[in-house]
Amino acid sequence: HCISTLKILRQLAIRRVSECFESYSEYDFNPFQEEVFQSVVWPQVVRLPQESIQHPTPLMKLLLTWSKFPRYFSLLNQPIPDQITQGSTDSASLPHPPHAPSLTSSILYYVYSCLFSPGVSHSVTAVVMEMTSNFLNDEGQERKMETEESGLSGYQLVVPFVPQL
Repeated sequence: HCISTLKILRQLAIRRVSECFESYSEYDFNPFQEEVFQSVVWPQVVRLPQESIQHPTPLMKLLLTWSKFPRYFSLLNQPIPDQITQGSTDSASLPHPPHAPSLTSSILYYVYSCLFSPGVSHSVTAVVMEMTSNFLNDEGQERKMETEESGLSGYQLVVPFVPQL
């Protein structure tokens, strides 16, 4: 009973974090970045392909929010600490060509792995494809300025995964 209550609280907290990033997109979250990753992203990112089969998890929705704003692209490019990926036993993973460098240290590796999860729902697939569209969308001067500000384009985030997709 206690564990299920804690899981619900965790989901609600992640939703509020996502709402903050969406509602206050101009705010400088850099001072809180490490705490967001330690408490929200790293504990769940490697389980994303297993937990996001039927519906997008709050973490996936947070990542979707980050994909909407080029200034947050650098957050999606954060390398996953080795101790996080070492315990990973993902049943669904991207096809991995032997000549390609390992992509498993990337948050997006686990996002795109969701597409290869057996029985993945249309809603999860739609979120992953919306993220991809957000990365590749170049609408307006403001978006181009944000991309320049972050120093990272959405194209740069997606390209390593194109061969597998």
